[in-house]
Amino acid sequence: MQTLQNNIDAFLKYCEFERNFSFHTIKAYRLDLAHFRRFAFEHCQSDEATQVDRSHIREYARSLHHYKPRTQRRKLAALKSFFGFLEREELLEQNPARNLRVEIQVGRILPRTLSLSVLQAFFRQVYANHPCVVQQTQACRRAIRDVALFELMFSTGMRVSEVSNLLVTTVDLDRGAVLVRGKGNKERLIPICDVEVHSALAAYLAIQSAEREADDAFFFTNRFGRRLSEQSIRMALKRHAKAAGLEKITPHVFRHTVATMLLEQGVDLRFIQRFLGHSSIVTTTIYAHVNDKSQRDVLSHRHPRRLLGPLPPLTRSVVQ
Repeated sequence: MQTLQNNIDAFLKYCEFERNFSFHTIKAYRLDLAHFRRFAFEHCQSDEATQVDRSHIREYARSLHHYKPRTQRRKLAALKSFFGFLEREELLEQNPARNLRVEIQVGRILPRTLSLSVLQAFFRQVYANHPCVVQQTQACRRAIRDVALFELMFSTGMRVSEVSNLLVTTVDLDRGAVLVRGKGNKERLIPICDVEVHSALAAYLAIQSAEREADDAFFFTNRFGRRLSEQSIRMALKRHAKAAGLEKITPHVFRHTVATMLLEQGVDLRFIQRFLGHSSIVTTTIYAHVNDKSQRDVLSHRHPRRLLGPLPPLTRSVVQ
C-alpha cells in the first residue's frame, strides 16, 4: 500500500534530483506537505492519497485562514504540485487539486531599504577593524573576511544562499567577475567594477589561499575552514549593525537596497532583473516605487527633451 508519506517522499526526491529545486524550496515543501498529511489523516481517516477528494482540499484551504496570505498561497501551491506529480506518475486516477481556484488576496509589500547615511555608517563600522598590517590572528582574518563579504554582497546584490555557496573557482579577479549560481541552478555573470570591492576580495583571497586544500573550496569560510553558513552571515550583519548603533540589517535588505538605488539612478528594469537573477520581470517590478524626487532628478537629467535644445519663441497669433 502506498501511503501519503511514501508519496511525499517520492515527490521530494523528484523535486531534488529531477527538478533541481533549492534546499529551501524542498524544506518548505516537506513542512507544508507534512501539515497536509496530518490534516488528511484527521479528516479522511486514511493515510492514502486515493482517499483525498476535492471537498477535502477545499476544507483544507478554509482551515488555513489564520495564516498570512502568502503562507496560504505557498501551502496550496505545494499541494497542487504534489497531486500533479501523483497524477503524472499515474499513482492517482483523478487529481483532486486539478484546476482548483482559491482567491487569496496578497497585499503588495514594498521592500525595506537602507538610506545612504545608514550604509555609510555600516561600512565605516565594518572597516573599523580592518588591519593595516595583516596579522596571523583569528580576529584579523575575520575582519578582512567581513570587509570582503559585505563589499561583495552590496556590489552584486547576491542572495545570502548564493554568497554562502560561492566557490573559489567562480571568483575571477583577473577578469573582475563573479559567476553566480542562483535559483534553479541558473547562472549569471556579475562584473566587479569597483576598485574597493576588487581590493577587498583580493586581500581576503590572499590570506585564505595558504589554508585551502582545493581550488573548488567555498570562497567564504568560518574559523574552522568550513563553508560560511547563511546563519553566520546574518549574525555578522547583525553584529556590525549593532556596533554601529543601527537597526537590524538583513541580507535581503542589502539586496533590496542596491536594486532600489540602481532604479533611482535610472537603470533599466531589465538590467536589474538580470543583475538580481529574477526569472520574471514581474518580480523585479516591486522595486519600481521610486519616490517623486528620484523621478524628478531622472527626468531633469535624462529626458530626451534636453536633446532638442532651446527653440524660437512662439509668436502670438490672432484667432478670428
